[in-house]
This record gives sequence, structure tokens and C-alpha cells, in this order.
Amino acid sequence: MPEPADLPLHPLRRYRDKHNLRLQDLAALAGLSAPGLSRIEAGATELPGCGVILALATATQHEVGEIDIFRWHFHARTGAQAVAGTIGYQPHRAPGVAATPPAAIPVKEACSL
Repeated sequence: MPEPADLPLHPLRRYRDKHNLRLQDLAALAGLSAPGLSRIEAGATELPGCGVILALATATQHEVGEIDIFRWHFHARTGAQAVAGTIGYQPHRAPGVAATPPAAIPVKEACSL
């Protein structure tokens, strides 16, 4: 697992820097506390729940999408890079069978299942 100092900036932090928003500003837009958002950006929490992820994506007008948050937390916990929206999915296939990616389920739909 990567050390916090080795992690890239959280996509929400990059968004805040780009738009000159304080932590408190983005937290208020998403209906979160500033300390809660700080813990998310620092990777000091487990993956936030779907409701929080959707609130954050909405607060950024989906400039930071749900999958961006999933990917960052996946990397923070495992050190692995998520593959093209699949969060590390690698299908098992017989030799000689061409790779066919799985049909993508948008994160919003996955969160509302």
C-alpha cells in the first residue's frame, strides 16, 4: 500500500486548486463537513459510500466523476492502477481467445442498485 506522501493529489484536491475553492467551500456544496472531506482527500478513510461519492461528483458538476474517486481510493488501498473504468478487472480467458472488455455499468447505476 502506498504511503500518503507517495499518493498523487486526490482528484477533489486538484479540483479545489483549479477552481480556487477552500476545503470548507467544496464540503458545503456537497453537504459534508470540512473535516470529513479532508479525511477523504487524505485517504484517511475507507472508500466513501455511494451517497457521498455522488454528492461530491454533483458538487463538482461531474468534473470529478464517481470513477475518479473510486480509482484514487483503489490505488491508495492497493498501490495498483485501476484499468479503464473496471477497477482492476482482469477476465480469465482461454488461450487464443481475444480480450473482450465487460460491458460497463456506470458508477451512478452501480451505486443505485
